[in-house]
This record gives sequence, structure tokens and C-alpha cells, in this order.
Amino acid sequence: MALSHLRCQSEAEHVKVLNEGWWQERRRKMMMMMRVMKIQLEQQIFQPLLPLSAISSVTPPDSSL
Repeated sequence: MALSHLRCQSEAEHVKVLNEGWWQERRRKMMMMMRVMKIQLEQQIFQPLLPLSAISSVTPPDSSL
């Protein structure tokens, strides 16, 4: 009786450890995603001039009209 109870307990501990590992991995992935999104957002905010200059170099100036 005590032995089977002990095995149950150790299995529960094992599951708990697995769960915690899963959560840590998930949280780590979430943090990485957040970081990537933050970097992309900052690039969109701080580098609006790059695409503008690229567009203006492609389109002809208004004087051609």
C-alpha cells in the first residue's frame, strides 16, 4: 500500500517537473517572440526614412508632369 502510494507520488512529482519545464520553455519562447516583435516595431518607428527615400528615388519628380 505504502509502496504504491510512493510510486504515485513520485509520478506526480515527475509530471509536475515536466509541466514546469514545459511552462519555462513556453515562457522563454514568448519572451523571444516579444523581443523580436519589439525590435521589428522599433525598426518601423525609427527607420521610416529608408523606404521613403527608396520610393522617391524610384518615382519621377513632379516636374516631369
